[in-house]
Amino acid sequence: MTTELANAIVTYGFDQLGLKEINAVTHAENLASQRVLYKIGFHDKGEVFWYNETLPLFKINYGEKA
Repeated sequence: MTTELANAIVTYGFDQLGLKEINAVTHAENLASQRVLYKIGFHDKGEVFWYNETLPLFKINYGEKA
């Protein structure tokens, strides 16, 4: 169900909002969320400093969705 919801959110962002890219962050230890992101087409883009933490950064561009 999580994968389907994440996929629906990405679809909405691209198809309804006209976004060209979507970025996501997780906590480093949250491997389940990272698997969901990979499964729907996100790519690892390194790390980002966000809310006083260094977090893994993921990105998907329009047209890359799995």
